[in-house]
Amino acid sequence: MERNKDNRSEGQFLSAAEIREIFDKIFKKCITLSTKSVVRMINGIFGTDYPDDSKLTYNWTEMVKDDDAMGKILADCIVTVNEVHEYHMEAQSYNDNEIVLRMFGYGYEYAKRGAVEDRNRYILKFPSPVIIYLYYETEVPDEYIIELKFNDGNEGYEYKVPVIKLPKMSPQEMDKRNMVILVPFILLKLREWVAIDKKNSSRKIMKKSPEELKTFIEDDIISTIEKNQALGNITYVDAAKLKDYTLLLRDYICDHLDVEGLEEVRGMTDHSLMTDIDILCEDYETRIENLQKNNDDLQKKLGDNIRKLAASYMEQDPSLTEDKAIEMARKILE
Repeated sequence: MERNKDNRSEGQFLSAAEIREIFDKIFKKCITLSTKSVVRMINGIFGTDYPDDSKLTYNWTEMVKDDDAMGKILADCIVTVNEVHEYHMEAQSYNDNEIVLRMFGYGYEYAKRGAVEDRNRYILKFPSPVIIYLYYETEVPDEYIIELKFNDGNEGYEYKVPVIKLPKMSPQEMDKRNMVILVPFILLKLREWVAIDKKNSSRKIMKKSPEELKTFIEDDIISTIEKNQALGNITYVDAAKLKDYTLLLRDYICDHLDVEGLEEVRGMTDHSLMTDIDILCEDYETRIENLQKNNDDLQKKLGDNIRKLAASYMEQDPSLTEDKAIEMARKILE
């Protein structure tokens, strides 16, 4: 695929460097939310049944290089559950068949660190792998395979890595697999709705109206977060952070996609992305503003009444100065 000087493929709305900058950080934040939410996602992805209070240990590898070949992987995270079972999760943002080779390499390096020596035998335990495609430009396989063969005539061994295609998953499917903590990345579907204006090829437009995009964000993302919080699948803090991550992704995409009709969505969805604390703060600020306004109105009315009473005193006693009359009126009314 042809790339420009920024390492951005033709039609790709963000370069590899930009992707690593924002998506990597948010993915890592999502998979380090509450233990309960992460354990449930591991159960949903790998078909396990760990209890919510299982112990998680994060093993962040340091093997990713900052070059074009290695930089395509967004996050390299191996999670150990209850100090026994390891799970290797990779987030990927666009097509790359070589990812399975790097995952095998990461898995091997990790297994080598914990190799068990038994006389003339070394036992290497690879973590269970999965690739999570947050977005891709062309179709990706359901599974990647490395076939290991040796010149001894025996059958080879297949290293298999299943693929989860987030863009094809509905909110209901994400619920079923306990993957709600990745729901902010549904926003990347916005890329699918970008079109070139037939009347002006240099102008990009959205295929959907701002109202449709607003409904998409509120129904597919915000409602999913709030429903899972209500069901106890995620904590209140998880829900608040997921809304924050959705807000960050929305603003980042709006800033970089440069498509007419998208900017309007920002203002239309601000309130939907507010957390309870945000709403309480906004309500408090509104109350303060109303109290200040009411106080200003009362002060104006008091001033009018003081002036009227002072004028009445001066009519009754022409020798009174205005200042003295106002002073007398203040003592009565204040």
